[in-house]
Amino acid sequence: MRLENILLINPPHSFLGKIEGITGYVPPLGLLYLNEILKLDDWNSFVLDMDSDNTDLAGLLNLISRYHITIVGISVFTRTRNNSYLLSKRIKESFPDIYVMMGGAHCTVLPQEAIEQSQADLVVQGEAEDVIIRIITEKPRGILKAEITRDLDELPWPNREAEFIDRSLYGNLMRFKFCRRTSVISSSRGCPFRCTFCQRVGLLPYRERSPESVVAELLHLQEKGYNGVIFNDDNFFANPKRSMNIADLIIKANIKMDFAMQGSPVASDDLWSRLHEANFSIVCLGVEHNKPEIIKYLNKTPHPEKWAEKIIKTAEIVNKYNFLTCGSFILGAPQETKEDAQDLIRFLIENGFDLKNGNELLFSYGTQLWDDAVHQGLFSRNRLHVRASEVMPEKAEYLEEIFELAWRESVKRIPAIFKKLIFSRKVDKKTPLKSFVRWIIKSNFHLRHERPRQGYGLLNETNESL
Repeated sequence: MRLENILLINPPHSFLGKIEGITGYVPPLGLLYLNEILKLDDWNSFVLDMDSDNTDLAGLLNLISRYHITIVGISVFTRTRNNSYLLSKRIKESFPDIYVMMGGAHCTVLPQEAIEQSQADLVVQGEAEDVIIRIITEKPRGILKAEITRDLDELPWPNREAEFIDRSLYGNLMRFKFCRRTSVISSSRGCPFRCTFCQRVGLLPYRERSPESVVAELLHLQEKGYNGVIFNDDNFFANPKRSMNIADLIIKANIKMDFAMQGSPVASDDLWSRLHEANFSIVCLGVEHNKPEIIKYLNKTPHPEKWAEKIIKTAEIVNKYNFLTCGSFILGAPQETKEDAQDLIRFLIENGFDLKNGNELLFSYGTQLWDDAVHQGLFSRNRLHVRASEVMPEKAEYLEEIFELAWRESVKRIPAIFKKLIFSRKVDKKTPLKSFVRWIIKSNFHLRHERPRQGYGLLNETNESL
């Protein structure tokens, strides 16, 4: 084992406590990939998920001292960049000789800002898998532009057994736990579509792993004792034929695990019947809205006039196969009225969506919406993560009310959710049912008054002081 001790950190969304619906969902997969690459090259590496395990700054500094950490890597996302920068500064103040590197989506789009604001030694622009060993060995300074990662099938599988990762923390979907032991897998990177609100558009090209590689990793996870896996692909249905191939191979391999995924609506009975047989049981569909003018504004589809019909057909199919469904939507578009938002919730109710996951429209750096808003003079270029209600204060008058309505209507679906879980093909039914019951008892049945503030769209630009 080499002398360097390396700590890879996933920073918290908030230093004031967990944000339900965001934390405890899946472990930081990108860091687990890097951890495995370092481990294979005989480096001593740890992964700390501060967003899920409630480690505070004092605990982090104590850990660095106790384990004689010499190199720190920190993930950076636009919405939480200031938290990452604060961590970097505090680490450098307490341990001036530590080498601090930063990477992630925000460093890819704004590497100069990241290096200036964080006091880090290095910022990696792009994916780090192919350069991490060089970085640890040579300790370069400034900005390092990494090439696009090699064939995804050639990457080693992420190390889910990384030290400091508490595997019991993950698999939490709003108010219930997906499986007893849940992990995460990536079967693709990026998305081929060009939604105007998405920060990943043009960031890196869309790439797929082969279905055979994905299923081989699932078999490995099953052998390790995992009974649930969440696919964290940006859009698992970007290539529906490939999705079906993955399901077919899962069935052929007789894998007995539960699966969840997210993506755009696809009205194909063949696809959903195959996924159902392969024990996919939960899906989050990017509905976004049902009004054609808003769908056009979001550039969700070339045919916005047909979007609502596509959602209706997809919902009919997934409900036929007892999928637990989450309809993810965006409120706050300029064209939207309060009546439009209310109609969207009615639309989700009428089409049998179990959970309604509301997000406020964001103008985030790197998106078409952000660029347009800056050119229109709605805010300055130094604002990188702006909520719609900040630009259009009149929206604030109804957004909170509609988010609350969406939660109340989700609570009303609890009997239907129980029924779906009981009659579904889900292998581990006990864990989600038990977590549901515990929550109901804990809340003294006042369920509608405990809406979780889930969703990235409910976050302000983070600017907390430690």
